Amino acid sequence: MGRAPPHHVGIIQILQYCGPETFQNERLLEICQGLCRQSRCFLEATSWKTIPWALTPKTFEDRLMDIIVDLPGIAEAVTVPSNRAAYLNRIDALSVALRHWRWEWHSANSASVRRVQHGVNAEDERKPFITQMLQASLEFDSQRLALDILYYNAALLYLMQLKTAACGQVPQPEMLSPKDEDYIRRQAAISNPLLLPGQVRFRCQAAAEAVTTLSCITRLMAITPGRETVVTPYAIGIIYWVLRDQLQLGDYLEVVLSKYSVFHDAQRVFAGYFVSVGNRAVLLDNEIVV
Repeated sequence: MGRAPPHHVGIIQILQYCGPETFQNERLLEICQGLCRQSRCFLEATSWKTIPWALTPKTFEDRLMDIIVDLPGIAEAVTVPSNRAAYLNRIDALSVALRHWRWEWHSANSASVRRVQHGVNAEDERKPFITQMLQASLEFDSQRLALDILYYNAALLYLMQLKTAACGQVPQPEMLSPKDEDYIRRQAAISNPLLLPGQVRFRCQAAAEAVTTLSCITRLMAITPGRETVVTPYAIGIIYWVLRDQLQLGDYLEVVLSKYSVFHDAQRVFAGYFVSVGNRAVLLDNEIVV
């Protein structure tokens, strides 16, 4: 397990010293560190989820972070075999909370995202099924909305893997039957255009939506350079390991990320976000500005 870089340690210590009364917008840094270390975040305490917003309504991002901030503690717990069974109910409860969040986001923002249709040629049809899924395109009205869905899908994938780990199992490559592929195609055809919770049965569905959302974020940032958007590594790291180890598509995401120097050794950079029944946490010491 790695150590946090000094400036991150300092920021976190300042937050803890000042207390929740003076805090609101710095959670992503500690979540990123907690997931990478696979260790519990102090921000999961109820006071840190409530006091900062006593006078300010929470955004969808705030409410999503209330769920995600609990994930590092569960990741830490399931590395201990005797803890795993006790955390299955907690994982299920967070999964339910995440589904509720997604339905509410859909009610408020469904008109703010669109699928971009592309013509399909014979060469596309010969590509592996999952690779075809990754070539879809989404357009969001804003970077903030796209980040909501990126973080949502990362949390969904992480919870899927935590449940596998809590059952004492190692996540296996996802092998799709022709029937499974047909189901995924049908759900994609009726999505609006994002998949709703009841439609997601397979990791590849959430991973594909996350990748296409990330592509939209990079396009939006290219046309609005005056607005800096920080994409924390935990979301990309979670997606990376699902694509690499469980969908056998690590090379695809590495090509997508290769233009950013911080990702040239993606396996090392994202090592801490690998979910397993053992602890393989390696600290990542930076955020990225794409």
